[in-house]
Amino acid sequence: MAIGSNECVQVVATMQDVVGSQIQNVHYWLHAGTSSVTEANFLVTLELEMTSMYSNMAQWMPDTLVPVSLKADIVEYYGGEKHIVRAVGEIPWVSWGGGTGTTDGLPQGAAAIANFDTPNIGAYARNFMGPLTEAAQADGELLSTPLAALAAYAAAKITGMSVTAEFFSAAVMSTKYGAPLALTAAIAKSIIGYQRRRRAGRGA
Repeated sequence: MAIGSNECVQVVATMQDVVGSQIQNVHYWLHAGTSSVTEANFLVTLELEMTSMYSNMAQWMPDTLVPVSLKADIVEYYGGEKHIVRAVGEIPWVSWGGGTGTTDGLPQGAAAIANFDTPNIGAYARNFMGPLTEAAQADGELLSTPLAALAAYAAAKITGMSVTAEFFSAAVMSTKYGAPLALTAAIAKSIIGYQRRRRAGRGA
């Protein structure tokens, strides 16, 4: 099947840490072009895009962190809830080598935070990037080099991606507006936060 204009793809990026726990980051990509793209082409481009984004932070993640898979589904809002319309596919995440940091890791859940704005008042997204190594921070704040790496990750995300000449915007699935909204700006936060367990894919 194909991904049509204005369809939103939820992507769950799964990684695994040294004790075998899985870490999942949820991303959304909104088809902002005019022509359909094949699911196969989307998945190929998606893996390259995600690898490019995450590679910015690899040095500040433990070398025991390994990528596992990327799972994509078309999602919509109706009846006040987000629903998976159909599966796009799940692929092994092989093009990213995972973390490369060699110092001890921070406690489980500690992560760098990037915030993203949308054109709509009160709708935003937040990405947690972790786990992190001790070398990334001092007294709970990111050092200048990993902070710049986080900013590079965020900038790469809001740039979006092109799949066979069709543009996909990074987006958030907004519960407030009941629709996917394109991300327009990013702020890399210096204070380290805590990535608590939450329902996958919940947004502002």
